[in-house]
Amino acid sequence: MTFRFVGSELQIGNVLLKTFGHPIDLDAETAKEIIAHEHSAPLLPDAAFTELGFTAEDLRWANSETFKAKRKQAWAAMDELRARLRSGGNFEKETE
Repeated sequence: MTFRFVGSELQIGNVLLKTFGHPIDLDAETAKEIIAHEHSAPLLPDAAFTELGFTAEDLRWANSETFKAKRKQAWAAMDELRARLRSGGNFEKETE
């Protein structure tokens, strides 16, 4: 599964993530473990990241108001995902 980094700096194994939006491939179990952990990794599934509408320009100009608004949405999505995983859910949102 591909995930996108939504933090400032993190090392997972031998991969150093320093760029917001940097993709990393992880198996679902490993990703679930590190996202749900008390000191969780700031990662979103690629589909959730893409839904937020980040453009190459947003990622290049990380101080723009557009980027800041989308980053805030990404962090909210990450918090929701973390809570869902901690309560035994999975990466997909439940639909009614």
